Amino acid sequence: MSTRAVHHAPPELSTFIGRRGEVAQIASSLAGMRTVTLVGPGGVGKSRLAQAVATRTAEAWVDGVWWVELGGDRGPDHVLTRVLSALDEVLPSGLRSGSALAREIRQRRMLLVLDNCEHVLDEVAAFVHSVSSEAGHCGFLLTSRAPADIEGEHVYRVPPLSLDDALDLFRDRAGLQGPGPVIQEARRVCDRLDRLPLAVELAAGWARTLTLREIAEALKDPLGLLDGGPRTAPFRQRSLQASLRWSHDLLNENERTLFRRLAIFRPGFTISTAAEVCGFGHLPQSGVLKAMRGLVNSSLVIADTTGPEARYAMLAVVHAFASARLEESPDGEQVRERHLTAHLDLARAITRLRDDDVDAWRRGVSRDYANHKAALDWGLELEDSAPARALAGEIAWLWHLEGSSEEGLAVLRRAHHAGREDLSMIQARVLLGIAIVADPTAYRTERVSAAEQAESMALEFDDWPTILQARLFLAIDLINTDLDAARELAADVARQARERTVGFVGDGAQVVLGLLHLMREEYTEAIQLLDDASDALLERGHRGVATTGLSFLARALAKSGDVHRAADAAEHSAAAARPLNDVHRLGVALSAVADMRRLRGDLDGAERALAEIDQLVNDRDVTPFVPGWERTAALVALARDAPDMAAQWCRREGAALAVDDTALTPQTQAVLVAALLRSGESDRARSLLATLSTRADALGLPECQAEAAELRAELTEHPEQALDHRYEALRIRSKHRQVPGCIDTLEAIIGQLSARGRTEPAAILSGAVRRARHESGYAGRSWVGEPTADTSLEDPHLREAFGQGQKLTLWEAADYASRSRGPRRRPETGWDSVTPTELSVIALAVDGLSNPQIGQRLFIAPGTVKTHLAHVYAKLGVANRTELARVASTRRTD
Repeated sequence: MSTRAVHHAPPELSTFIGRRGEVAQIASSLAGMRTVTLVGPGGVGKSRLAQAVATRTAEAWVDGVWWVELGGDRGPDHVLTRVLSALDEVLPSGLRSGSALAREIRQRRMLLVLDNCEHVLDEVAAFVHSVSSEAGHCGFLLTSRAPADIEGEHVYRVPPLSLDDALDLFRDRAGLQGPGPVIQEARRVCDRLDRLPLAVELAAGWARTLTLREIAEALKDPLGLLDGGPRTAPFRQRSLQASLRWSHDLLNENERTLFRRLAIFRPGFTISTAAEVCGFGHLPQSGVLKAMRGLVNSSLVIADTTGPEARYAMLAVVHAFASARLEESPDGEQVRERHLTAHLDLARAITRLRDDDVDAWRRGVSRDYANHKAALDWGLELEDSAPARALAGEIAWLWHLEGSSEEGLAVLRRAHHAGREDLSMIQARVLLGIAIVADPTAYRTERVSAAEQAESMALEFDDWPTILQARLFLAIDLINTDLDAARELAADVARQARERTVGFVGDGAQVVLGLLHLMREEYTEAIQLLDDASDALLERGHRGVATTGLSFLARALAKSGDVHRAADAAEHSAAAARPLNDVHRLGVALSAVADMRRLRGDLDGAERALAEIDQLVNDRDVTPFVPGWERTAALVALARDAPDMAAQWCRREGAALAVDDTALTPQTQAVLVAALLRSGESDRARSLLATLSTRADALGLPECQAEAAELRAELTEHPEQALDHRYEALRIRSKHRQVPGCIDTLEAIIGQLSARGRTEPAAILSGAVRRARHESGYAGRSWVGEPTADTSLEDPHLREAFGQGQKLTLWEAADYASRSRGPRRRPETGWDSVTPTELSVIALAVDGLSNPQIGQRLFIAPGTVKTHLAHVYAKLGVANRTELARVASTRRTD
C-alpha cells in the first residue's frame, strides 16, 4: 500500500472492506491505459473503489494523485474550474481551457481522479480529450453512472460486492459478531439488496433498532427503509431513493418512459419482448432499442450479452424505484395487459417443441419463467382471466419436469377457480395441467378428478392431445386397481396417438403398456415396448418419462435373465435423469441402479445408490414419494441379514402412502413377510401372507404368487408341504420365465434334496444353477457362495452329475427338477390320495371355518381354498361340506 497521499480525497471515516481483486485489476489497467472509467449504478461503491485504487497506485505518479469532485451544480467550465481548484493552478485570463492547462502540466506524471461525472459527461469528455492530447504523462480515473465515450477509454463496470464482502461490510457497519443465525439473517439482508454497498450500509444502520429478521422483512420495500445515510454525505448518498432519483433525472423523456415500463419485467427479458410490451404511445417500438442503450449506459439496466440473445435485468432496488414510477403513471394497466399477452404469445410459439424436442421447449420456457409467473400473478386477478389461464395451461409441463409441483398446483388451482364457470378448451387444459403436476400419491383424488373433467371438456372441442393425455393419466391410475382395464385403456391411447400423430403421448402409452406387461411377467413384450418407447422419448428430449421407461426396462431385462444389460439400462436411466431437477425421476432411476447392483451381488454399490436417494429426499422440504425405493432398500437389508431394518424400510413405504401393512403393494408385502419370518415374527408373517396371497391372485401377479408359495414353504413345519409349495413356485416361475426367481427356487429345492440324501439330482441341479447364474449375471439371493451340493463334490459320481447339470438350460433344469421328484405314490381317489395341505383344509372345514377363515389360517387365498375343496370332493366322492364332515367323522372313528 502506498504512503503517498491522494490530494483532496474525501476523508475515509469508515473502513474500506473487500474488493481486493477489483482494486488490483483496475490498478493494472491504469498502468497500461491513460483513461479508465468506473461505471455502475448509484450506491455500487464507485467512489470508494476509485479512492482505494488511487491510494494503491499513488507511488507510481511522481507528481501526485489529485481528487476532483464533480458532483453538485453544473455551470460554465464546471469541470475545468474544479480541476484548477484541486491543482491550485491559475491560468491567464482569456486562456481558460483544457489545452491551456495541458500546456502547464505537460511534463507532469500525475493522475486526475474525476469523481461523479455522469451529469457533465460531455464536458468531461472534451476536457479529458484536450488534456490527454498534449499532456501525455497524465492519467485519468473517472467514476460515472455512464461511460464518457472518450477515445481510448477503458470502461470497468463495477459489480455488486461478493457475498462474503457484503456480509463483512454489513457486520462491520452493524457491529455484529458471531456465526450461525446471525450470518443467515445477514445473508438474507445482503441478497435482498443485491449486495450494493450503499444499500448494505444503510440497512446496517437499522441494526440498533430492528432485529436482522425484521430488517430483512422490511426490505420488501427497500426504498422506504433505506433513507438514513450520514448527514454529511452528498444528498444523493443520504438515501437510496435520492441516489436513484439523481440517475433518473439525468435521463431523457424516452428513457424515463421505458425505465418505468420496464418495471413490469422480471430479470431475463429480451429487447424484442421489451419493444412489444413497452413500445406504444409517444415511445414507438422503433425507439425502444435506443432508449434501452441509454438505460444500460446509465447503469439502470444490466445487459447480459454472453448468450445468443442479449437479456436484460434491473437490480432489485432499481426495480423497486422503477415500479414506484410506473404506479405514478397512467401506463400501468396497459403495460400489464401487454406483458401478459406477450408472454402467452412466447409460450404458444414454442408449444410444438413440447412434443418433438422437450429439452428445447424447457429451455425456452425456463428462460422466461420469472416473467411468465409474474404475468400469471396479476393476470389471474383480472375479470377476464382467460389469457392467464391459457398461459398456466401452456407451461404446466415445466412444473412437472422441474419437480415444482407445489408451486405449479397453487397456480393451476387459482386458474381453475378463476374459470370455474367456463367450459372451454382453455379450462380443459388447465384441468389437464393439474393432472400433469399433481403428485399421484399425495393428490391422487384431485389428479383423477382433473383428468376425468379435462377429458370430458376436451371432447366437446375435439382437442385430442388433451383427451389422450387425460386418458393416459387415467390408465396409470387404474394400475392400482384393475390391470386389465389399465391395459385396455393404455392400448387405446397408444393406437389413437399413432392415428392422430400425438407422438409423445403414444410413447408414454407404450411405457405404461410395457409396465403392465412387466407386472404380468410378460417380459418379451415388456422389453420390446419399453426399449422402443425409451429410445423415442430420448430422441424427443422427454428424458423424464424416458428415465422411467429405462428403469422399467432394467427390471424386465433382469427378470428375463439378462442382468448385465439390465444394469446398463439402469445406469443409462440415472445418467438421463441427473440433469433434471426431478427427485421422483432420479429416485426411480437410482432405485433401479441399486436393485441391479443387488442382483449382481454388489451390495456396497447398491447402498451407495440408495444413499444418494436418501440425500435427495432429505434435501426437500416436502418428502417426495419415490416408488420402489424403500422396497429395494429392504431387499438390500435382507441380503445384509438385517431383517428388522428391512421391515422398517417396508413400513416406511407404507407411511409415505399412509397405509398399514395390509395395504402395501403386493411386491413390498412379500418382502415384509420375508423380513418378519427372519425376525421371528411368524404369527404376523402368516397373517400378512394370507393377505398377500389373496391380492396376488386377485390382481393376477405371477411373481407375487410365486413369492407367496416360497414363503408358505418357509412357514410350514412339514417338509413334504414345503416341497409342494416350492414346486408350485417353480411351476409359476418356469411358466413365466422368471430367471432370478427360478434360480432362487431351484437352490431351495437343492437344499431340501441334499437334506434327504438325494445327492445326485441335487448335484445335477447345482450344475444347472451355476450355469444360469453365470449366463444371467445374477449372483443369487444369499451371496454366501454356491449351494451345498455344489460345494461338496468329492465323489467322482457327483462331479459327473454336476457336469451333466451344466449342460442344461435353466428351463430344462426346472423340468428335470419336477421329474426328479419321483412318483408321488398316491392313488387318484380315496383318503390316501389326499395331500397334506388338503388334509389341513378338510380339518378346518369340518370345524366350520369359512373359505376366507381357512385361507387366513393356512395363509392361502380363499380361491385356493375353494380349489382344494373341489379336489377333495372329487377324491372322496362327496358333494358338499355336510358329506365331507360325515366321511371325515367315519375316518376318525375307524
